[in-house]
Amino acid sequence: MAENEKTLDIPAIDMTDGSTEGRPKASPTDPKPPERTATRSASRTKRTRDGSVGAKTFARVNDIIKAEGISKQEAFERVGKELKSNRGAVAANYYRVAKAQRATPPSRQRPGSTSSPSSVRATRTTPAGRATKPSLDDIADELTRSISALVQAVKQQNREVTQLRTRLDGVRSLLG
Repeated sequence: MAENEKTLDIPAIDMTDGSTEGRPKASPTDPKPPERTATRSASRTKRTRDGSVGAKTFARVNDIIKAEGISKQEAFERVGKELKSNRGAVAANYYRVAKAQRATPPSRQRPGSTSSPSSVRATRTTPAGRATKPSLDDIADELTRSISALVQAVKQQNREVTQLRTRLDGVRSLLG
């Protein structure tokens, strides 16, 4: 090491025995972070998260839709301009409140999905909301409905196959 280089003289810290001996102590002249003053706290108003903004947004969007007969997207855009917010934030607030109030209609089923006997729940609920096991008669009725639906589907398929075979025979006679 060259004699001109300066080195730092920092004591080593022994971290094997858990003692604090040899560790540098904090300097009493270290500056403390500034304390908060009452004037700074008083200048800020405390915000409560009670959902009032979402409720007001929901009500305002519904009022605009009802009064002017415009789409929700247009109403979101207009309320966003009023609140100096973007349309996505307004829509998020609207649907959050709507979900909480169960005001939105249930989502539509996807195309191609149908309600079939297999999608029926195995347990039923009483008016009090308690789940009950289906009786043997309920199970037999459900099984009978399922078998009847299967028989009808097979009959329909057989009719379609017969029609297709007739058409195929007609095409073969024309070609051959």
